[in-house]
Amino acid sequence: MKTPLNLQTCDILLCSGSSRLSRRIKTYNRLLGIKGAAAEITHVALVAAQGAAVFESTTLNTWSGKKGTQVNLFDRWLDHYPGSVWVRRLNFTRSETFEADCVQEMSALVGKPYEHGIPGVLELLLCGIEWRWFRRLFDTQNRLRTAELHCTEAAAKVLQRMGLLRRLDNTGSWVCPNKLPPYQWWPGQRVETLLAQAARISEPEPLKI
Repeated sequence: MKTPLNLQTCDILLCSGSSRLSRRIKTYNRLLGIKGAAAEITHVALVAAQGAAVFESTTLNTWSGKKGTQVNLFDRWLDHYPGSVWVRRLNFTRSETFEADCVQEMSALVGKPYEHGIPGVLELLLCGIEWRWFRRLFDTQNRLRTAELHCTEAAAKVLQRMGLLRRLDNTGSWVCPNKLPPYQWWPGQRVETLLAQAARISEPEPLKI
């Protein structure tokens, strides 16, 4: 299989998986009241190495033998991903310095484990739940952050460090990288409001259906 043309570093990959975890995430999305295509999104990754690779945080990829935050060749990743994949292109000029800095930022996160244990489950739940009473009960100061990274947390950290995702939202509140669940990366959702002005985002284009 050939890598799709014109993919660029930090383009956003949105996935709808068929694994047990993905099915649970879809159920969770619907319990939150998310409808339509956004409710089907279960995983977020970033294009790396000018289209040649994928950066993601996930559970064990049996085909690569890697788990946690990792980088894999794009073609192999797409061939093995169990579900549908779309790309949302970020349209801006990438300089050589940008590419080098992005490699450095991604490399700094590679090897970090994926969320696990009770704290990890709580963090994943709080990633999407906006009920104030629930947050007051479990995360009063919005500080629950484990050392492990779930998929959107890893992607958001890289985008923030590269200046593509704002650190403050329109209300002046801190944008927590661990509070951007997968459905919020679909068109019409929160992530679009957080992108830097220089990074225009495209509609999703199917890469694998």
